[in-house]
Amino acid sequence: RPEGALWKIGGVVDTAAGAPDTANAEPLVALPTDPNLAPLFHAATELRVARFRYRDLDREVEPLRLSFNRGHWYLAAFDRTRAEERLYRVDRIEGSVQLGSARAFARRPASDATPQLPSWELGDSTAIRTLLLVDADQAAFAAHQLGPETMVERRDDGGMVFALSVRNVAALRSFVLTFLDHAEVLEPPTMRAAMTEWLSAIVKGCV
Repeated sequence: RPEGALWKIGGVVDTAAGAPDTANAEPLVALPTDPNLAPLFHAATELRVARFRYRDLDREVEPLRLSFNRGHWYLAAFDRTRAEERLYRVDRIEGSVQLGSARAFARRPASDATPQLPSWELGDSTAIRTLLLVDADQAAFAAHQLGPETMVERRDDGGMVFALSVRNVAALRSFVLTFLDHAEVLEPPTMRAAMTEWLSAIVKGCV
């Protein structure tokens, strides 16, 4: 039954008027809704191709899963035009979602995209491989936060270099700032320059 999912997350489903089990019930959580959520759930479960406009471009995707993360709903889908999996923030879809017929594609194996993706990986921009150096004082903590699989170099002084896939530059900047002077963006040059310019602007604003 569709309402079963609502019970699992603490929702309240109306039954008969005055029913004792719902009359005075209070919701445990409140998740944001969007008119495109229902058709996207249908698309993911019924293997329907979804078409919509996103960032001024028409998209044709094979929906894989929907997830709720950091206050927003995200659609993980295989973008047929770009031939790769992408994440779309549902509330940024322009207009309505159009669905094709059921069973229009074969379900793809699960990828690394999960509801727990770090904030700098969330988005639809092209991923930028970014190298982040964290010195010995904070390297162990960074490895715990980022996962040992992201470490690509361990330096003689104890510092570690991590390779991150960045789609959201602002989110990465905020994360790097938590290490203060213990972290440094090494490359690519464009990402390093963006970080330097942002920090310079902060310093000027504080003077």
